[in-house]
Amino acid sequence: MNYYIDYSKKADTVVKDDSVSFLDRFQMTFLESLMCATFITDLFLQDLKEFYPHHFEKLSVALQNRNKSLQTFFESGMEQQIFNRMNAVLFMVQDDAVLRRFIEPSFSIQYDITLKQAIMDFYNMKQYQLLKPEYLKTIDDSDMERKIVNILQNIS
Repeated sequence: MNYYIDYSKKADTVVKDDSVSFLDRFQMTFLESLMCATFITDLFLQDLKEFYPHHFEKLSVALQNRNKSLQTFFESGMEQQIFNRMNAVLFMVQDDAVLRRFIEPSFSIQYDITLKQAIMDFYNMKQYQLLKPEYLKTIDDSDMERKIVNILQNIS
């Protein structure tokens, strides 16, 4: 339980680190969102809320803080003309909703797509949504597939 809170705080620090480029932080936030959807499942949250409400509250606060930091990060990238102008909250909520749906075992069967392929395609879609065209050409995705596979191997 404390691991998730500590992870959320660490993720919060990364997103605020201006010494890291917006493109690198975008990639990190995507991976962190994947980790959250993978390990902080709806079932886990439901059990936590029912049996350990004080832990649920602490985790909820940590996740809310992460979301506020993410919103600020995306809005800052928009102000600096790196990200396309859009509703930052909806952009973030999209990650959680879609990634949680992908993790459901029935998704891959229903749509005849592997979990890895769905996540890679979603990541590419997120890039096209967020990044201005001149930045799409400069982002280095060479390591993203390996990092996504590493996360997925932890759940299989």
